[in-house]
Amino acid sequence: MDKKIVIAAIVVIALIAVAAAALLMLPKDSTDMSSKTDDIRVTIFGNANGDDVIDEKDKKIIEKIVADDVKDWKTRYVYADANQDGKITSEDADVVQNYIDRKSTTLYYKDYFGTIAHVPYPIGSKVGVDHPYPAFIMAAAGVYDRLVAVDDASPMYYGDSVLPGLSKMKIIGSSTKITLEQVAAAGIDAFIIYSNWPGHCYLYDEAEKSGLANRIAFISVDIQQLDGASGTLMIGALFNTGDSVSKSLEYAGKVDKIIDKLDGMGVAKRTVLFDYIAQWGSDYYQYIAGGAANIVSKKAVNFTAAYENAGNVMVDEETLVAASKGVPIIIQFQMPSGVERANVDTYLGERIQAMLTKTDAYANKEIYAIDSDLINGVSGAYFGAYLTAAMLYDSVDYDDAVKELESFLENFMPAKVSSSKGYAYTNKELS
Repeated sequence: MDKKIVIAAIVVIALIAVAAAALLMLPKDSTDMSSKTDDIRVTIFGNANGDDVIDEKDKKIIEKIVADDVKDWKTRYVYADANQDGKITSEDADVVQNYIDRKSTTLYYKDYFGTIAHVPYPIGSKVGVDHPYPAFIMAAAGVYDRLVAVDDASPMYYGDSVLPGLSKMKIIGSSTKITLEQVAAAGIDAFIIYSNWPGHCYLYDEAEKSGLANRIAFISVDIQQLDGASGTLMIGALFNTGDSVSKSLEYAGKVDKIIDKLDGMGVAKRTVLFDYIAQWGSDYYQYIAGGAANIVSKKAVNFTAAYENAGNVMVDEETLVAASKGVPIIIQFQMPSGVERANVDTYLGERIQAMLTKTDAYANKEIYAIDSDLINGVSGAYFGAYLTAAMLYDSVDYDDAVKELESFLENFMPAKVSSSKGYAYTNKELS
C-alpha cells in the first residue's frame, strides 16, 4: 500500500477518534425535569416545575417537553400549558420568556375559587382593592406603593397610620357591593379581590364577559390562609417587579420556618377562648369568635368546642365567663380613633379590668391581646408563633418570637414600625 495512503488513513482515523472524544466531552442536556404536582403555591400557568418562581428553568422544561414529545405532561407538569390552548408548543415557552422579559402577554392562573382566570401582563402601577386585607398582602409582596383606590369601608377601619396615603385614595363603591362600572371608572390597572369571602367573586366573570378583563387585571388569590404565603407569592409573581418576587420569597421563607416550629409541637396542647373587643360609637361589644381560628395556627391552640366553628357570636358577660372556664383568653382588640398608640396599654388594661375580671384567665394572668390592625392573613403565622411562645410552649422561644414579630412589623406591613409595642400584650405585662 502506498505510504501516503496509509498515513492519510491514520490521520482520518485519528480525526474520527478526536471528534468522538469531543462528542463524549460535550455536556449532556442538563435540564432539570423534576417538578411538583401538589402543594404548588404559585398557580400561574408557565410555572412548569411548580416551585415558587417562574424563570428560565420553566422555559427549559417546556422546551424539553416539546423536543422529547412528553406525553404525560398534564400529570407531571400541571402548570406547563402557559397559553392554555391544551397543548405544549414553543408558544408556551414564548409566554414564559415574555414574562421573564416583562413583555406584553396574557398570564393564566388558577384563582382562589379554582377558576382558570387571565390577566393582562405586565400589570400596571395603579391598583384598587375591595377590602383592607388585599392592601396588607400587597405590602408583604412589596407592591403597596401601587395602591391608589379602596372600598368605602377601608377608611372606617383604618387610617393613614396603618395604611399610608389611605385618606387620599379613590373610593370604589361599597364594601358589600362594587359594580363593574365603578371598577372601570376608577382608572386602575388591577383590582385585587378579598377572596376569602364571596362578596365580589362575581366581578371576574362579569369582566371576562364584557372584555374588561383584557384591560384590567382582576386578581383573586388566597389572602387569609393560616400562613398567607401562597397569596403573597402569587401577588409577587403576578406583578413580577423583581423586588416583588424577592420580597414575597423572603416573606414565605420566614413563614415556612415559623410553620416548621409550630409543626414541631404536634397537635395543639391548649384550649382557649377567642374574644373580640371593639368600639362602635359609645358601645362596647363582646364576641366569642371561634370562627377566627385562621388567625392563629391550630398547631398552637385549640378553640373551645362550642365556638370553634361558630363565627362571631355576641354574648353577655355571664356566657363569656362560663365559656372561658379554666382556659386562657386571646383578645383581638380594635384601637379607638381617639386613643394614641402610646397609651394603648392603659386603654387595654382598663378594658380588660372592666370586662374580664370575672374570668379564670384574668385571675391566672392568661390573657393575650393583639391589635386587630395587624390581624390579617399575612400576619397569621407570626402571631401564631408569638402566642405559642407567650403561652410558654417549649417549641418556640418567646424572645425569638418577639424578634420575628418586630421584623414582620418593620418589613412586611404597609406602615413601617420598629417595635411590637402597642400591638401585642400578655396579661402579665398589663397587670
